[in-house]
Amino acid sequence: MISHIFSYAVAVHGFLTVLDIVHFGRKIIVDVVLGLSMAMILAETWNHSGFYLQNSAFGISLIKLSLISISSNL
Repeated sequence: MISHIFSYAVAVHGFLTVLDIVHFGRKIIVDVVLGLSMAMILAETWNHSGFYLQNSAFGISLIKLSLISISSNL
């Protein structure tokens, strides 16, 4: 399951990078996708470990960090 999520995230990242180069000129959408897919991968790993609650808070903080990096790129 984790490898499927990772390969999907890599494919979406490649697609959005092309879109970013062609249309947007900034990597805002790519940063969002990377942050969310990293949080999904970590949440999937930690769900199998049984540490759901304390580590989902870490996944949320990863999303917050990606949003901070997006706002600094604006």
